[in-house]
Amino acid sequence: MLENRKISQSQEDLVSVIIVNWNGIQDTIECLNSLASQDYPSLQIIVIDNGSIDNSVQILHQIFGDKIIIISNQQNLGFAKGNNIGIQYALDHDAKYIVLLNNDTIVNDPQLISKLVLVFCNDGTIGIACPTIYYESRPTIPWYAGAKYSLWFGGGGKHNQHVPQNNKITDTGYATGCCLMVNRNTLLRVGLLDENFYIYEEDVDWSLRVKNAGLRVVYVPYASVLHKVSKSATGAPGSGKYPPSIVYHVFRSRILLIRKHGRPIQKYIIWPILLFLQVIYHTLAYMLLNRWQKISAMYRGVLSALFVQLHTTK
Repeated sequence: MLENRKISQSQEDLVSVIIVNWNGIQDTIECLNSLASQDYPSLQIIVIDNGSIDNSVQILHQIFGDKIIIISNQQNLGFAKGNNIGIQYALDHDAKYIVLLNNDTIVNDPQLISKLVLVFCNDGTIGIACPTIYYESRPTIPWYAGAKYSLWFGGGGKHNQHVPQNNKITDTGYATGCCLMVNRNTLLRVGLLDENFYIYEEDVDWSLRVKNAGLRVVYVPYASVLHKVSKSATGAPGSGKYPPSIVYHVFRSRILLIRKHGRPIQKYIIWPILLFLQVIYHTLAYMLLNRWQKISAMYRGVLSALFVQLHTTK
């Protein structure tokens, strides 16, 4: 833990916190208010508005004025591109550390930024660091306490939900874009988020690229935030809880990820078989639920992922 150690020279290093907002003004206001308690002095807050139609930009200007930087997009550019606009702004304005923070989070730890900066100061091999993320509705239950990811057998990602008793920093499968810190050197070495991933799996892709560059992705158990976990995106795609747009992006992003990072046996043997079985299963499930729009969304997502040209990222 921090053990009462203070950051000295690193307190001069600028940290930019990037929050993407899309018609979520109330959550964004609560998130911004929660950042006011941070003890780190060199803090810049950047809100990227992704074409909101709920007067988010005007309301944020009225409430926060010049305390925050607001960049307004004319349309919803997605999670990856929205964050990239903020990241590039931060890099252009000499930020040394960048935090991606969901607008539906509450920063309950006044030392969150200080703790994460210290992690980087103490170990130059770290590329990305994530805190413990607790359910806002159940603040003692972790939503993210590190994670695992498998490119085999369609396993996908899974969050660990137990904080280790030793409270030590550990390497983890991937960092979640819900809340993470990345340093400038990592960004210059690895590049920004891949905008082919409109939403979902962009954080996994980023984590894998960071690891491929010889850097570490770590979980920091003693730093924390709260997350109002989205009710609209819970449950399995076949459960009927996902809207069609989510079905589209879930299938699309998972296939893009295996295309980018899978081994030949995974890409050309295992995943085609699994994909065929998943499509058949979900087609039947959606037919039984009378979810015809979701069937269409699933097939469009699969076709888009199979034929889109992959971006070359650093």
